[in-house]
Amino acid sequence: MTRSLVLVSAIVALAACGGEVSSPSSAAPSPTVPSPIAESQTPQASVGFPPLTLLASDATVAMYDGTDRAVELSGILTAGGDAVVSATADVPGSTRVEWHRVPTGELLSGHVVDGDLTVSAVSSDGTLAALTDAEPGGTSTISNIVVVNRNDGVLGQWSLAGNLVPEAFANAYVAEGNGMPIGVFAIEYLKADVYRVRVIDTATGELGLPLNLRNKSQTVDEAMTAI
Repeated sequence: MTRSLVLVSAIVALAACGGEVSSPSSAAPSPTVPSPIAESQTPQASVGFPPLTLLASDATVAMYDGTDRAVELSGILTAGGDAVVSATADVPGSTRVEWHRVPTGELLSGHVVDGDLTVSAVSSDGTLAALTDAEPGGTSTISNIVVVNRNDGVLGQWSLAGNLVPEAFANAYVAEGNGMPIGVFAIEYLKADVYRVRVIDTATGELGLPLNLRNKSQTVDEAMTAI
């Protein structure tokens, strides 16, 4: 085998990066890379669909066909561990976001969105995904962000100043908004290792500051250093 593989069911902890919370953690997100399993434990392809596994070398979700070949997916495991949300290039300038069942790989839903994007956050119930063309620690001056509902497709999209990577969703929702949360928490990277938390108001598209959880009449504007 050219790369080590581990079962996706063993890395449910990865779903924490897409959890639905009232405020994201102050610590910079860091992927958890499990230890490779022995060759004899490598899963075999199921009838109809290949199982989903994880490439231990870089924590990339992959579809495995029982051979050395693995189709890499830029994706996030849902909190329940029963599905993975992935983003792959469609035609030039667009991205296909898909929900696949774990571990069979069965396609549950798929939508095409504009832009070359990756999945950066998934809601705790697995129905919402946030995508961006910005990268953690990157230098983008404009970030394109899209929120997609598994059943209804695109709910909202914005072009915002700064290098912004969505991290979590607010736990309150827009009235008659097809499950659109009132806010999307994002990490704004000021430098490669310096960031602050921002909130996208999904009703107006404006970028604001999160509330102080100890005093909700105040906002928090604090630059932090990644560890």
